[in-house]
Amino acid sequence: MKKSIKSAFHNLGLRTWIEINQRALKNNYKIFRNLIGRKRLLMAVVKSNAYGHGLIDFSRSVEKLGIDWFGVDSIVEAENLRKNGIKKPILVLGYTLLDKINEAVKNNISLTVADFATLKKIKIINNNKEIKIHLKGKEFILIFLRLRIRRFRPRQCVKLKNLKKQSIFWNQPDLKKS
Repeated sequence: MKKSIKSAFHNLGLRTWIEINQRALKNNYKIFRNLIGRKRLLMAVVKSNAYGHGLIDFSRSVEKLGIDWFGVDSIVEAENLRKNGIKKPILVLGYTLLDKINEAVKNNISLTVADFATLKKIKIINNNKEIKIHLKGKEFILIFLRLRIRRFRPRQCVKLKNLKKQSIFWNQPDLKKS
């Protein structure tokens, strides 16, 4: 680390910091991009201050490399990215309070919805504005598998106007238990 940066950290009373090797970051990006190809989208999950690496600085670095999406924990992190000039699509992976839905719409931020009850609540407050959602959970996966169709359109979702369904996913960190 450069002496001036080290001095700045010391002056703030900070004794530890993280340095990101930009060449290593670029190499890691290339590895992932080559694995998935150009037709698939690559998301940088930068929740919790980019896991301590600095939300804004890290996000700007991977945006320059060509990342397609950003995943954050909360609407607060998503708005922070927007305020700092990040234009790429952003998905809030965590729960979004219903009173923050309009801010998500205003800032072109996609939301994760984990159950039908939340979908119905969103219908009440969406005010005919398009809300981009990603459906998460076993409940949606099971419906998708039962329907056995290529296009995901469960009856309950079709009734909710102005919801743009962008994906369906299930996060199961321990596949042995699933």
